[in-house]
Amino acid sequence: MNLLIVDDEYYLVQGLKNRIRWNEYGIDTVLEAYSAEQALQMYQENRIDILLADVEMPRENGLSLIRKVIEQGYDSINILLTGHADFNYAKEAIQLRVFDYLVKPIESAQLVLVITRAREELERQRQAQKAAGRLKREHFWQLLYSGELPAQDADAITEHLESAGIEDISIEDHFYYSYLVVKKDRSEISDVTSPDAAPAMHADIRELLSEDSCAAAADRRGYMISTRCDTGVSQGELHERCEALVKKLSEMHPDHSFVLYTFSEAPLLAAPYAAELLSQYALRILTNGSQVVSITSTEQIDRLKEDRNSVLIPMQNWRELLLEGKSEDILFQIRGLLERRNRVYSVKYLSIIFYGLLDLVISVFSEQKRSAGEMLAEVSHSADFAMASSSPESLLRWSESLLREADMSLRREKESGSLVKKVKDYIEDHFRDPELDRTQIAEYVHISTDYLSYLFHKETGGVLSSYIAEQRIAAAKELLLSTDLTLEEVGERCGFSNSTYFHRQFKKITGNTPSTYRKNAGKRS
Repeated sequence: MNLLIVDDEYYLVQGLKNRIRWNEYGIDTVLEAYSAEQALQMYQENRIDILLADVEMPRENGLSLIRKVIEQGYDSINILLTGHADFNYAKEAIQLRVFDYLVKPIESAQLVLVITRAREELERQRQAQKAAGRLKREHFWQLLYSGELPAQDADAITEHLESAGIEDISIEDHFYYSYLVVKKDRSEISDVTSPDAAPAMHADIRELLSEDSCAAAADRRGYMISTRCDTGVSQGELHERCEALVKKLSEMHPDHSFVLYTFSEAPLLAAPYAAELLSQYALRILTNGSQVVSITSTEQIDRLKEDRNSVLIPMQNWRELLLEGKSEDILFQIRGLLERRNRVYSVKYLSIIFYGLLDLVISVFSEQKRSAGEMLAEVSHSADFAMASSSPESLLRWSESLLREADMSLRREKESGSLVKKVKDYIEDHFRDPELDRTQIAEYVHISTDYLSYLFHKETGGVLSSYIAEQRIAAAKELLLSTDLTLEEVGERCGFSNSTYFHRQFKKITGNTPSTYRKNAGKRS
């Protein structure tokens, strides 16, 4: 944790800073400032956890500083120093929720006691905020999977995220989706999926998969799990963590089996479709004991060949036709499979064609290292086996819809390379405009904002907003080294709407503040 000491008396600040071994009390860094203005600069350049500020300072006092700290959204624990035992500022300090105050001269033991209490309170507050944030995210996913929050209504989802104060999720984010099915021996109802067991289960999922993994009850059988893609965890690493999760849960509940069905990367708006698809596969693919099943893996697809062969599906031929953009030829062959028999069809016969075609599309997209998630989200009832297999005519309509969207998606992928280059060129020409955002760029290249974000991430592996910020910071670094412009002027010329945001982005990307970067560069030269 970081402690900031603010006082206009130099020797008092140095005395407080040096006479205590702060690291023994959980304080990693002690920063210093000698005016409110310097203190606010420190907040811009560092994460301040605890503020120790003198009430009476020239030009601007400690209470005014704390008011600005609160107004600018910083969440430090604030403590006041005063030379008056009667503490004339008590009323205003209470209104600002000042944690405590110390009367000069300050005894070391008393200071350590107050700082220790402040650190404990800050940890408690942040844990509470973290827990509250998790509950909001879990509720959001629950609404999305249940259909109460319609996946096709991007505006409604954005409005919900904003009203709930969920700042770390946006509709342009991509996730890995998994479905954890819990089974108890002898088919008895399991208490592992009960509401009382959910918090512990969610904690195990976060611990073993990723802090960004969020679980929501899918049904009485288990949980849907979403894991953000841009956390530095590859799909291969995630699969290994999934296996570790299943192993731990099996050890904790030896009378249960846990099967984790995993899907490839897909956008947030595809979440309900991924859930439906995983649920259908869970009903179809049977397992012995606990394990992880990837519905997009080549090994898993090979296990289904026996069923396909019983209907004589020419899988290799269909694969080549799909890659050549000849989906009409595949439809012609599907019509032949249906017309080859009498007018009575078993559900099993239709299901083999349904899953065979679905497996084909997913495997082709997986082999091409492309996500089938967004394409499937565009297909009406793409994962609804019950509706698609209700009649041969329904199966044909579904097949036509699936193949049309797959064909269009593959065509778009071929064109995406040149489109992303066009996007990068536009950003290079316009990053100095503080109003530049994905809406403006999407209008320029004539695609939707969601597809723009997905396409950019798919082609580059990065996030569009991060790329814009990186271009701005690269230009800012050049100006810092080649001009005498003020930091505020540099930020403005590089498209940052205010200096605070400029400082935060610069430090996030480079690890240094703008002033430190310029200073260190000067020393090297």
